[in-house]
Amino acid sequence: MKNKTKKIICAVLMFVLYMAVFEGYQIQNEAQKKSLQPKQIDSLVIGLVPSYNPKQVIENSRTIEKTLNEKMRGQGYEVEEIVLHVGSSYDAVGDALKKGTVDFAVIPQSLYIKYQQDCTPVLSVQTGQPSKTFENPKEWNDGQPTQNTTQMTQIHQGLILAGSSEKGRQIAEKVNQGQKITFDEWKELNWTVLHKASPAGYIYPTLWLYRNYQKTIADLPNVVTVDTYEKALMRLASQRSDVVCVYGDARVDYQSEWKENNKSGNSIWDETNVVGVTGWIGNEIVVSSKHSQKLTDELQQAFANALTESDEKQTATLSGYHHKAYVSIYKKPQEQFYQTKNQMNQFWQLENQKQ
Repeated sequence: MKNKTKKIICAVLMFVLYMAVFEGYQIQNEAQKKSLQPKQIDSLVIGLVPSYNPKQVIENSRTIEKTLNEKMRGQGYEVEEIVLHVGSSYDAVGDALKKGTVDFAVIPQSLYIKYQQDCTPVLSVQTGQPSKTFENPKEWNDGQPTQNTTQMTQIHQGLILAGSSEKGRQIAEKVNQGQKITFDEWKELNWTVLHKASPAGYIYPTLWLYRNYQKTIADLPNVVTVDTYEKALMRLASQRSDVVCVYGDARVDYQSEWKENNKSGNSIWDETNVVGVTGWIGNEIVVSSKHSQKLTDELQQAFANALTESDEKQTATLSGYHHKAYVSIYKKPQEQFYQTKNQMNQFWQLENQKQ
């Protein structure tokens, strides 16, 4: 009787143990299945500054929507929609970061310095380095077009270009002869610049003028402001401007548009000269909004991983901005912005003095 009772108790205990193990396995299995399912995100909004033609930027960057979605899925996130939003101005993108109406944004480092309380650096942008990187303007004017190279860089130069107007040719001739241009000679020219938030289009030319003449763009009497580099170069092509302020490889990007809008039919390389090199400028960066309701630390890291991950088939980049690759700077020391911060402080000081 006792042996029979013991057998029954053992059988019951074995059954209970089996059921406990089986239930535990089911719970673990369900947890594993759940962990393998991607987390659902309704949308990610990426803000873009309007330095290029907004329609062209969106059209040329459409592929990133599909590619980035696939990359995010590999990071454990299912994003229903990737939204590219070009702001009406640079500061409009900064304000969107401040309000949290965009989750990420591609902005110049100068704009990051202004809105650093509202955003976090996530990625540094790499672009192709042009074949010419001279600091002496006349060295650019060898009659040979600037070429794109396969070398990657995180900095670029700002240039002042002279066109084929009479005054443009005169100032270029003096520069190519190694003559020092006086500020009075610069004052005689018709300038085209971009708005005050544009690094190559306004900020660095201002700092260049101050370094060389203790003057700024505000001291020039004949200045027209446009909202894109394409418009600036088209004013040069039509001889409505004598000089324009652009980034180093702008002529590479707009040589076909130049030929279409230039009455002579000559190439941009035949009709322009570099007359000023305004300095080295840090490339754009990708930042996240500190006020976005959906961004977690994990999601930001996944976004950084998705854009820095590449394979032979596809790389997620904003081709409309000529981006080639990205380097993660999320949660890393920000020494790269110290120089930009110092330059921006000087720029703001100069601007305040002119008000």
